[in-house]
Amino acid sequence: MNKFFQTCAIAGLTAAAAFTATSLEARPSRATTGAKYIIFLIGDGMSSVQVQATEAFLAANNGLDPNVATEMDNAENLLNMNLLPVRGINTTYASNRFITDSAAAGTALATGSKTNYGVIGKDTSLTQSYMSIAEMAQEKNYKVGIVSSVSLDHATPGAFYANVDSRNSYELIAVQAAQSGFNFFGGGGWRRASNNAYPAAFPAMSGNTLTEMFTLAGYSMLNDETSIRALKSAPQDMVVCTVPVLQSSDAMPYEIDRAPGAISLAEMTEIAIDCLYANNTTGFFLMVEGGKIDWACHANDPMGTIGDMVDFDNAVGKAIEFYNQHPDETLIVVTGDHETGGLTIGFSGTGYETSFANLLNQASSYEAFGAVLAAYKTNRSFSDPYDPVSENIDSAMKTQIVDSFGIDYDSLSAYRQQRLEDAFDRSMGGVPLTGTSAPSGYVGGSTTIDSLNYGGYDALTMELCHQFSQDTGLGWTSYAHTAVPIPVMAMGFDDYRFAGFYDNTDIAKSIAAAMRVSHDLPHVVAVED
Repeated sequence: MNKFFQTCAIAGLTAAAAFTATSLEARPSRATTGAKYIIFLIGDGMSSVQVQATEAFLAANNGLDPNVATEMDNAENLLNMNLLPVRGINTTYASNRFITDSAAAGTALATGSKTNYGVIGKDTSLTQSYMSIAEMAQEKNYKVGIVSSVSLDHATPGAFYANVDSRNSYELIAVQAAQSGFNFFGGGGWRRASNNAYPAAFPAMSGNTLTEMFTLAGYSMLNDETSIRALKSAPQDMVVCTVPVLQSSDAMPYEIDRAPGAISLAEMTEIAIDCLYANNTTGFFLMVEGGKIDWACHANDPMGTIGDMVDFDNAVGKAIEFYNQHPDETLIVVTGDHETGGLTIGFSGTGYETSFANLLNQASSYEAFGAVLAAYKTNRSFSDPYDPVSENIDSAMKTQIVDSFGIDYDSLSAYRQQRLEDAFDRSMGGVPLTGTSAPSGYVGGSTTIDSLNYGGYDALTMELCHQFSQDTGLGWTSYAHTAVPIPVMAMGFDDYRFAGFYDNTDIAKSIAAAMRVSHDLPHVVAVED
């Protein structure tokens, strides 16, 4: 069992639990100056299913049975976000797609405006740029912080400070981060940190590095845990904190893979709050993204998903701890930007049964298992050309499978063994998949069923994730996003604004109203020539 599942502490339980359903009533605003402290937490890819599955896992982790209502409802299984008293639900569609992406959804959540798939902070014509609620907070002399478990120039964090035609313009997004004047950036790294593309977009810099760009803009760049943790006792302003160990795409490690004692998303949130609150009589706005929930769901990785859900919820707990000290001035809002993976609780092969205790058998994320698989492939000699008849899963791979997923190959049915063997041949030797081609028009084209079976990921890794999920009673319908509505939870100043059913653009508008900003949303700040 991975270390962090042993201590899924729920912060802020007592104070949050003291709120009752009466908080849902439309209470009058308590001041004309607006919320002083706003903490907006976005679980990328998170819907009600991810929330419910995580609580069911916590029940199993606590030795309780999610199939028994009284045990499932035990307070120790509840996520911090589900202790927030005001509930809503929002739609997520983009201007040009019913199924959105994080750029369009992030723009909606940050600016109160719909836009097209892939666009950040601009309208559909790409001729107008919008001001984000973070920038509106800055205009009120609030300090502003951005925290994410993925790279800090990714779509969701970027939506709060950048205006670009394409979410893939990582260099320009990072330049706009440096130019933002925001007080704190923390979590992952920057996607183009090692290239020389920054000077063209930021001519004032004297060198070619991202570090020089931020330094010239007045930031301190920290990337070791000692220096980052020192901010708790000696907070700084204008600081960029990147954890020293990153996984692919310059993101923080998945929580299930995080080394013992390494900085988590929750701890980075705590550090951000410390820095933003210090020497600050005006207020602050903090956006925290659990970005790797989305990435794990894209890969249909059950414990990659739930692990990062737990870490994200612990970040919510840090927000609640701060709220407990400043209850009359703080607003906490939690939501997702869209659902990812089409996750559902229920699988045709398990009927009405679930077995969430099975999740305790997964030891690492799909990404970490992929690294193990790559080493195995390097160390094993295969026939040349690869022969799928003679090449089979050997004892070493069987051991790795049981160690990583708790799946005992030899006890499986012949059907399940064959599924694994087909995936093994695809992973090790690139053997074409058996069966009919995908229908014309499917993602991936009409000549391959790779996209349907494995979504472009490693075949054996995906087959194991699927069989492991199915043993638990979980199902996945997609490797992409879905269009299901997303829950919203809120607590604190003007929290009544977040009750009901509404569009994702209304969340930004409600936060802006709670801050008493001087602009209506969406607010155009620039018109392109």
